[in-house]
Amino acid sequence: PWSLTVYENLRYFAMLYGLKNKDKAIKNVIDLLELEPFSNSRFDSLSTGIKQRLSLAKALLNEPRLLFLDEPTVGLDPDMAIKIRQQIKSIHEERDITIVLSTHYMKEAEQLCGRIAFIKKGEIIANASLLELKKQMKLGETITIEYEGEFDVAALKNIPEILDTVYGTGKIKIIAENAGSILDRILKLFCDVRIKNIDISQPDLEDVFLELSR
Repeated sequence: PWSLTVYENLRYFAMLYGLKNKDKAIKNVIDLLELEPFSNSRFDSLSTGIKQRLSLAKALLNEPRLLFLDEPTVGLDPDMAIKIRQQIKSIHEERDITIVLSTHYMKEAEQLCGRIAFIKKGEIIANASLLELKKQMKLGETITIEYEGEFDVAALKNIPEILDTVYGTGKIKIIAENAGSILDRILKLFCDVRIKNIDISQPDLEDVFLELSR
């Protein structure tokens, strides 16, 4: 209800849940989600971020074992989104609650989820941990080398651990399952050119998403 304060909203939902010790339950969620400064503020005066925290508090009043969160940080400023994610993570760890979270933010899923499912046209097309998804998609680490001079790309074919290569003028990207294990062999092939920069990067959930979207 828009005209009720934060405390009144929580008390209303505590009554709906039929909680016996309403005041204790309300205090617990107010403390957990740091809502004390807003407890006497009307709902319609709250920022979007505080409204999201209040919604989370309502859901936690009856100490559920399973919690569904539908895009809990959508529309929030970056600083408030970070705070909400931190609170969701601590709730999961401290209260041992199973959380099913839907999100379009890949970084958010990486930070919060132990298991990730992708849904396309109403069907689950992948469901595993982030590490398992990377293996399933055959996404390796990427070695990016910037150099000056002429380099024979065909020489890389002698290293079987290389999954793929993408090259342009003065720059090449080499994708391998374990970049560290073959880096020395790769660098030996660059002995006749001047290397300007080397970078090794890990695939992330966005890479998995793009691979699944093909």
